[in-house]
Amino acid sequence: MAYGNEATALVALGRLDDAVPGYRSAASALEKAGEDQLRASVMQALAGVYLRRGKVMDAMLAMKMGLAGVIRPTFKQKILRALLRFLA
Repeated sequence: MAYGNEATALVALGRLDDAVPGYRSAASALEKAGEDQLRASVMQALAGVYLRRGKVMDAMLAMKMGLAGVIRPTFKQKILRALLRFLA
């Protein structure tokens, strides 16, 4: 989770381009650890960075990838999945 914390700090400093690799590394580590809900949260944060950079399609893809690995999605995650299927 250190990668995610570092990326969050970089976002707070306005260094969005530098935060992307940190979020990706955190998501990869969480996937290997089997932490599907935490990985979804990291991918949501990554999607927010992409949105702030004006990359809407990348944001949608990040959200979709994050939600795809969730074994037992919450109600909110189910709604997001349905919306992403509709929009993509």
